[in-house]
Amino acid sequence: MKKENDKDDKKSDKESDKKENEDLDDKSENKKALFIQRLVAFVLDIFLVSFVASLIATPFVDVERSDELTKKSMNIMEKIQTEKLDAKTLKSYTFEYIDVTYKLARNNGSLSIITLALEVLYFVVFQIYNKGQTIGKKLMKIIVVSDTDDLTMNQMIFRALIANSILVDLLAFAFMVFASKDVYFYSTFVFGTIQLVVIVASIFMVMYGKEGCAIHDKLAHTKVIKI
Repeated sequence: MKKENDKDDKKSDKESDKKENEDLDDKSENKKALFIQRLVAFVLDIFLVSFVASLIATPFVDVERSDELTKKSMNIMEKIQTEKLDAKTLKSYTFEYIDVTYKLARNNGSLSIITLALEVLYFVVFQIYNKGQTIGKKLMKIIVVSDTDDLTMNQMIFRALIANSILVDLLAFAFMVFASKDVYFYSTFVFGTIQLVVIVASIFMVMYGKEGCAIHDKLAHTKVIKI
C-alpha cells in the first residue's frame, strides 16, 4: 500500500513538473515579439536613420550627378533585361553598368560614411543606453534583452553588424575606397547575396522559431520580447 502511494506521489510530482514547464513555455511564447512588430520597428528605424543621414549629407553630395547616374544605371539594366542582346553587346552593357555603379558609389561616399556613423550611434550606443530600445521598438512596445545577464555593448555591436547590415556596408565602403571598380562591384554583389540569405533565414526563424530569435539574436545571445 505504501509503495502504491509512493508511485502515485511520484506520478503526481511528474505531472506537476510537466504542467509547470508547459506554463513556462506558454509564458515564453506569449512574451516573444511578433514578426510584424519587429518588421514595423525596423522599417521605422531605417527610415529615421536614412532621413537624418540624407539631411546631413546633402551639402556634401552632388545630387544632380547622383540622379543622373541612377537614371543611367536603371536604363542600362532595363536594356539588359528586356532587349535581346548578343554576347558582345551584353558584355559592353555589363562593363558600362559596373562603371556607372562604381561612380555612383563614389559620388555618394559622404552619404555612406554618414549613414554608417549614424547606424552605429543609433543601433548600438543609443539602443544600449535606452535599455534595449530604439524609437521604433519603443513605439512597437518591444525590447532587446540578453539571454545571459545584462545587455552589453559587445552584444549590441555584434547584433548591429548583422541585423543592420553594418558589416556589409563597411566592407562595401572599404572596397569602394581601396579597390578597383570590378572588385568593388563583384564583392558587393557576393556580400549582398549573403546578407539577403541571412535576412530570409532570419525572417523564417522569427516567424516560426519557438523563441522567435533571428540569426543575429542567436549569435549575440539576445532576444526580442514584448513589454
